[in-house]
Formats: sequence, C-alpha cells, structure tokens
Amino acid sequence: MTLRVHTVPDLRLGPQQNTLSFDFAALDYGAPDRNQFEYMLEGASPEWVRAERTRSVTFANLGPGDYLLRVRGSGREGVWSTEDGIARFTILSPWWRTSWAYAVYTLLVLGFLYAAYLLRLREIHLQKE
Repeated sequence: MTLRVHTVPDLRLGPQQNTLSFDFAALDYGAPDRNQFEYMLEGASPEWVRAERTRSVTFANLGPGDYLLRVRGSGREGVWSTEDGIARFTILSPWWRTSWAYAVYTLLVLGFLYAAYLLRLREIHLQKE
C-alpha cells in the first residue's frame, strides 16, 4: 500500500494548546473497512499503537516538549506502507518555566541575598558605633 503523505510545516503551539487531534486516510477505496492504521508519538510513547476502527487519534494534556507523530497504514491486502506519515510539533513551556524566567528568578534571589547581606553589615556597623 502506498501512503500518500500530506506534510504540514513544523507546528509551534502554546502551552494551552496541549490537546491535539489528527485524522488520517488511506487511498485504498476498494475495501475501506479493511484499511488499518498504526501510530507512534515519539516524545510521549516509543511504541506503535493500532488505531482500532478509527482514522483519528487525540492526544490530551501533552507536556511542553518536542514531538514527532508517525502514522503508517495498510490496505485490504494487509501490506503495511513503507513510508510513514510524519507530523512534527513543539508545545512551548509557559512563560514562568522558560530559561528567561529562571534567569530572572535567580537574579531576584541573588538580589535578596545581597540586600540581606548589606542590611546585616549595616546592623553590625551601627552596633559598633
């Protein structure tokens, strides 16, 4: 069976866009009820999953990260495609979990520690006077 791949550009999704659905189809119209599909979502599960009696898959509550969806199909003869359909997507971290946010958190903590150190030095200086 030949799997015609409709590629989409790499998707970059916000942290709230973490539930995705994908539909797939085979071009074997002779016995469409015998078409079968398998998919694997790299980044979430390393195993192929058989799509039983369905031509779609939904992934809910995916965490931030890079993902690669692979789909393969077979027609009425049961011969699996040699080429996988592929969709790449990235779910971005919320702003408070980005490297910029962690840098700001670090600077704030260091600033508070430095301010506490200066206040302590001032107290010691005032006690000496």
